[in-house]
Amino acid sequence: MRNEVERGNERRDPDCGSGLKGLRRSSEFRGPVESPDDHDHSNDHLALIYESREEQFASAIPFIRQGLERGERCLYVADDNPREDVLTAMRDHGIDVDAALESGALSVRTPADTYRRTGEFDRATMLEFWEESLERAKGEGGHTGLRAAAEMTWALNGDTSPDDLLEYEAVLNSLYRDEDYVVMCQYNRERFPAAVTHDVIKTHPHVISDGTVSRNFYYTPPETYFGPEEMEPKVDRMLQSLRERTEVKTELRERQEYLARVFESSHDAILIVDPRADEIVDANSAATEMLGYTHDELLTLGPSDLYPDELDRFQAFVEKVVANGTGWIDELNCRTKSRGRIPAEISASRMEHDGRSVVLAVARDVSERRKWERAQRKLYEITADPDRPFDEKLQAVFELGCEQFDLDLGGIARVDPETDLFEVETISDEHDHLVPGERYPLSETYCRMATDDGVTVDVTDPVGQDFEGELCYDRFGVEAYLGTYIELGDGDGRTFFFLSNRPRKEEFSEVERTLHHLMGQWVKYELERRQRERELRERTEHLSAIVETTPECIKTVAADGTLLQMNPAGLDMVEADSASDVIGECIYDLIAPEHRQSFREFNERICRGERGTMEFDVVGLDGRRRHMETHAAPLCSPDGKISHVALTRDITDQMERERELERALDLLEKTERIADVGGWEIDTGTMEVFWSDHLFELLGASADEEPRLDGALDLYHEEDRSIVENAIEAALESGDPFDVEARIRAGSNGVRWLRVQGIPETVDGDVVSLRGAAQDVTERKRREQRLEEVIDRLEASNDRLEQFAYAASHDLQEPLRMVSSYLQLIEDRYKDELDEDGEEFIEFAVDGADRMRTMVKGLLEYSRVETRGDPLEPVDLDAVFDDVLSDLRIQIEESNAGITADELPRVTGDASQLRQVLQNLLENAITYSGDEPPRIHVSAERAGSEWNVSVRDEGIGIEPEHQERVFEVFQRLHTRGEYDGTGIGLALCERIVERHDGEIRVESDPGQGTTFSFTLPAVRTRDR
Repeated sequence: MRNEVERGNERRDPDCGSGLKGLRRSSEFRGPVESPDDHDHSNDHLALIYESREEQFASAIPFIRQGLERGERCLYVADDNPREDVLTAMRDHGIDVDAALESGALSVRTPADTYRRTGEFDRATMLEFWEESLERAKGEGGHTGLRAAAEMTWALNGDTSPDDLLEYEAVLNSLYRDEDYVVMCQYNRERFPAAVTHDVIKTHPHVISDGTVSRNFYYTPPETYFGPEEMEPKVDRMLQSLRERTEVKTELRERQEYLARVFESSHDAILIVDPRADEIVDANSAATEMLGYTHDELLTLGPSDLYPDELDRFQAFVEKVVANGTGWIDELNCRTKSRGRIPAEISASRMEHDGRSVVLAVARDVSERRKWERAQRKLYEITADPDRPFDEKLQAVFELGCEQFDLDLGGIARVDPETDLFEVETISDEHDHLVPGERYPLSETYCRMATDDGVTVDVTDPVGQDFEGELCYDRFGVEAYLGTYIELGDGDGRTFFFLSNRPRKEEFSEVERTLHHLMGQWVKYELERRQRERELRERTEHLSAIVETTPECIKTVAADGTLLQMNPAGLDMVEADSASDVIGECIYDLIAPEHRQSFREFNERICRGERGTMEFDVVGLDGRRRHMETHAAPLCSPDGKISHVALTRDITDQMERERELERALDLLEKTERIADVGGWEIDTGTMEVFWSDHLFELLGASADEEPRLDGALDLYHEEDRSIVENAIEAALESGDPFDVEARIRAGSNGVRWLRVQGIPETVDGDVVSLRGAAQDVTERKRREQRLEEVIDRLEASNDRLEQFAYAASHDLQEPLRMVSSYLQLIEDRYKDELDEDGEEFIEFAVDGADRMRTMVKGLLEYSRVETRGDPLEPVDLDAVFDDVLSDLRIQIEESNAGITADELPRVTGDASQLRQVLQNLLENAITYSGDEPPRIHVSAERAGSEWNVSVRDEGIGIEPEHQERVFEVFQRLHTRGEYDGTGIGLALCERIVERHDGEIRVESDPGQGTTFSFTLPAVRTRDR
C-alpha cells in the first residue's frame, strides 16, 4: 500500500549507512530490512514485485527521492511506463525534477541507453556500464554513491532469455563490494511468467512487495545458484547459523550500549514515551534544552502535555507507529516551557523498554529550517516568475536578502583583481559612496576576500579581520558584509553582496551562507544568460546582415527538393521578383534539365549527412541560364529533420573569363612565337629570374632551370652585357622603365639581336619586381642595315637629281626667255606682213613658251621643298590665312567667291610653305567652282598631337577613280581649254605636307564639292 505521509528535503546523515539502512528511516517502507545470513558480501540489491502502477510508484519513487536526499546520483530506467509519466510521478511525490535533472543528480533513461546500448543485451557490457556510472557519480559529480531503479519489462522483448537475465541478476549481487551502490529491479508480476518471478526472488537478497521490504529467506547466493548445491555449502551454512546465534546476544548487548551513547550525545531531542499511559518514560539532555524543562519536570508530563493543540494528529501518528513499527511526521507544533509553540519534525519507532512496549521518538526543532525553507521558496517564486523582467527580479532578491540576513542593501559590482578594479553596477538602495558607475580600488573593499577565495565570505568583525584603515570600513562605514564572487564566461568577474552600516552581533550561519550562495548562483545564471542572449542576438544580426547583403546565394532545401529559404542575392539569380515566387516550390524546376537528376542525387546525399561541392546550370524564371557553383552541408533542425544548406555562386562570368583567359594565354603563346617575344621577371628579393617558355627557345637555353641574374647576363655578348646590366641597375634604383637592344649568344642559333624592355613594379616607392619582354629583332636589325644603305644611296641620288633639276630648270629658263623674246620681236616687226594664221601661230608659240617657263618654275619649287625651306617653328595659321586672302583678293573679287574660316590654330611649320599650300588649295577651289560663285570654308580639328586642317568647297568635285591621281606631278584631269594650270600645284602641296610629317587626302562627291584635308604638328607646350 502507498504511504501518503510526505517528507521534506533532508541532507544525508553521516550515520545513515547503506541504502538498506536508509530504508529503516523511511516511512514509505515497512519491515526490518535485515541482511540475509549469507549476504554479507553483496551490495544492496532489491527486487520490487508489483501488480499495478500505483503500487509500483508508491515504492520506486520514494526510493529515488531518498537517494536524492542522501546526495546520491540516481538513475531511473523507464520501460513499462513512458518517461514523462515517471517524471510526473516524481513531481507528485515532491521531487524537484527540473533542478535534479539540470544538476545531473537525476537521469531518466531507456533500455536503449542502458541494457541495450550496444543493440542487444550483454551481461559484461552492462556490468561495465554500472562501473562507469559509479565512477562518474563519485568522481565528476561529487555524489556520495549511485542508486538505480530499473523497470525490467524490456527483458520480455527481443533476444534476452530468462537464463541470461537471471545470471546477470545473480552476478550483480557481488558487484563492487563495500561500494555505496544500491539498485532496485522492478518486475511487473502481471507480465512476467511465474517461473521467472520465482527465480527473480531467488536471485535478490531483498524483496519489496506491497510497500514492505522483506529479508529474502529464499535468496540463493551466486555460487549456489549457478550449480547444483553440494553438501559442503549446506554444512557451511549450518555452521554459520550456529555462529550467528551465539553472536546475537553479544551484538544485542553492544547495540544497547551504543544506543545509550547515541541517546545521550544526540543533538536531536529523544524521548521514550508510553502512549497508552500518556507518560514520558525518559528524555535526553537535548530534549530538556529544546523544550525548556528539566529532566525531572519532563518525567512528570505526558505526550499530551507537549501537543495539546494537535493531539489528534499526534495520537494518529503514534497509532501508526505502534501498528507499523516506525513512523515519521514532518511537523507538529510542540509546546515548550518558555518559548511557546515551535514546529518539530518527529521520527519514531516501536520498541521494548524494561519489559513494556514504548515508542522511541526523535524530535527536531525545525523553526529555523522552516524559516529558510520559506525564504528559499520565496526565492524560487521570484526567480521562476516568467512575467517579471530581470531588473524587478533582482530588486526583489535584494529585498529578500536584506530581510533574511538583517542587512541594509544589496549590490553587484564589476571586479578585476589584476587591475584592482571595483566598479559599482547595481545597488538596491541609496548609499553615500556605493553609487552605480563609481570606481574604487578592489583591495580597499570587502569584495577582495570573495575574489581571493572564490566562495561565499562574510565580515562581522571588520577590526578583527584587519579592515581598519581601509575605505570599506573607515570611509564607507560598512560593519557587516556577506558576498560571493561570480566569474562569467568571458572572464569578466562580478561580486554579489549584501552589507550594512550597523554592527552584527552573530556570525552568519551556514544556512544564511547557503541561501546567499543560491542567490548568487541565480544571479550568475541570469548574467550569463543575458550575455549569451546578447551575443546570440549580435551574432544573429551579423549573420542576417551577411546573408541579406552577400552577393552569393544562400539557400536551404528540404530532402524532397522543396526550397525552404533563399536570400535576396539568390532571388536575383533565379530572376524572382519576391520570395513567394520560389519559396515552397520544388527547386528541381529551376535546375537545367541536363543537370536536374545529378542535383537531385546531390541534395539527397547532403540530407543524409554528407558535405559536397557541385557545378550546375540554373534556368531563371525569365529564362536566363546561369552556371553555378555550390558548397553544401547538412543542417539539422530541432525536430531532427536534416535539410541542405548551401552557399552558391554565379560563376557564369568567371567561366567566361576563364575561357577568355585560356584563349588569351593561347593567343599570347602563339603571338610570342609569331613575334619572337618572350617574357621575363626578376625577383628583387632573391635576384632569381623567371623566363617564359618561348624565351628559353629564343635564347637557346635549357628549360630545366631558370638561371640567376648573373647567369642570365652571361648570355649577352661581352660588348653589350654592360648595356643590359646598366639598364637593369638603373631601373631597380629609379623605378623607371627601360628599352635597350643588345646582342646575345643564343647557342646553336649564333649571335642574335634582342630588344629588351623592362618595367619595375613598386610598392611604397620600393621596387619589388622587374618584369619585361625580350624580342628577337635580328631580322629587323638586318633590314635596318640594308635600309640605311639604301637610304644613303637614295640621299646621294636625290642630291644629284636635285642638282640636275635645279640646273635643268635654271638652264631652261634662258632659252625659253630667248624664244619668247624673239617671237615677240617678230610679232612687233612683221606685224603688218603677217596674216591671221601667222599671228595665231606666233601667239601659240609665245603661249607655249610661257607655259613651259611656268612649268619649269613649278618644277624648280618642287625640287627645293626639302633643301630650300625655312626651319620649322611655331606658326599662326590665322595670320598665314589672312596673307593668302590678301594675295588672292583680285581673284576673289572677280569670281565673287565666299570664303569663311574657323579660328585656326598655331602649328609647327614653315610659314612660307604653309602659305603656298593654302594658296594652292584656295586657288583650286575658286578655279573648279563650276557655274556658281565659289563657296569655300576652312576649318581645323585637334587630333592628339596633330591638327587636321580642311579646305572644303562646293565645286564640281572629282570622280573617285581620279582622286589618287591629283597628287601626281603634271597630272591634269581637264584640258587647258577647260581649266588652265600646270598640274604641279597639288603635288607641291603633298611634298610640303610630307616635309611637315603630315598627310594630305581628298574626299569628293562629283557635283557636290571637294574637301582637301592635311595634318600638321601641334605646337608643343614649351614652344608656345
